Amino acid sequence: MIGAVCHAPAVFKNVFIKPDQNIVGGREVTGFSNTEEDAVQLTNIVPFLLEDMLKQNNARYSRGGDDWAPHIVVDGKLITGQNPASSEALPRLCCRPCSKTDVPIGLAPASPILFPAVEHPVTTVTDHHPPQNADDNPNSDNPDAVTRKVISDASR
Repeated sequence: MIGAVCHAPAVFKNVFIKPDQNIVGGREVTGFSNTEEDAVQLTNIVPFLLEDMLKQNNARYSRGGDDWAPHIVVDGKLITGQNPASSEALPRLCCRPCSKTDVPIGLAPASPILFPAVEHPVTTVTDHHPPQNADDNPNSDNPDAVTRKVISDASR
């Protein structure tokens, strides 16, 4: 599992899993947005705009409804957070072991995969990178049914 918050997804700029295929290519991701960069007046200072770089590497970039609101995107084993406000919840998703006391977050009906309980609204996105083998995929009978949640809540 890989987690990256705020500007940290910049480390993926030159990470290729195949020739001409960046690690974020085709994946749902987020990171510090162009409008947030502009708000702190660093647009012309940083070496590149993270949102633009992710899109240039064929990532499916998304941002929360409001700048500075927590926004987390889970795509397979890649978890990204948009800004510093996302740094509280993202490590919990990466590091907390799944347990029967956690709340399932919409993978597939009767799915045994569980994630930490989330007390704020979430939005479902499709995970286009389900695990490749039955050992990693509890929905091995229907691997296309895998979905994840995007956390986005300005009140937290």
